[in-house]
Amino acid sequence: PPKSIGIVSPILGFDLTMSHVVTSGHGSKATYGGYTSPRVALVGDAAHTMHPMAGQGLNLGMGDVNSLANLIKEAVDSGMDIGGTSLFLDRYNNERMLKGWGTVGGVHSLHEIFGCSGSVPGSVADGSYDGGKGSAGGLQSLIGYSRSLGMNVVNGMPLIRRALAEAAAGATPKGFM
Repeated sequence: PPKSIGIVSPILGFDLTMSHVVTSGHGSKATYGGYTSPRVALVGDAAHTMHPMAGQGLNLGMGDVNSLANLIKEAVDSGMDIGGTSLFLDRYNNERMLKGWGTVGGVHSLHEIFGCSGSVPGSVADGSYDGGKGSAGGLQSLIGYSRSLGMNVVNGMPLIRRALAEAAAGATPKGFM
């Protein structure tokens, strides 16, 4: 293959951080800023972003589209204007806000738990921090053992393991919700 001789432009990227829309209030007292406003509904990455872990952002976005499509169909079938009333858009907002926060928060938590590699200089898990006691390696081992213990506990509980797998796939775990 040909060899690279230089960089033509700067390398571009974005932080792998989580974000999610927020709202306050209910019904007529709601302030816009959630998934919906008059005649507008956010879906997918417009409503939430997260670390690209196991396609969960795609699953969440597909759930948004499915939920909105079902509500649009319901509004059309009942002869209502989906954008002219808050009935359908509020339902979409409430459904997806709960699901969105749960998924985004869960993925972010897993990323934080399993992404603790000690790559941040001076962090607690970094080998350079020892509080003057030389215990940084011990803390890294404790974090590793804790992760392994948690995975082994979940692996040994088939109902919990199945519920987590169903939730990751976008389904509502049977018997849990």
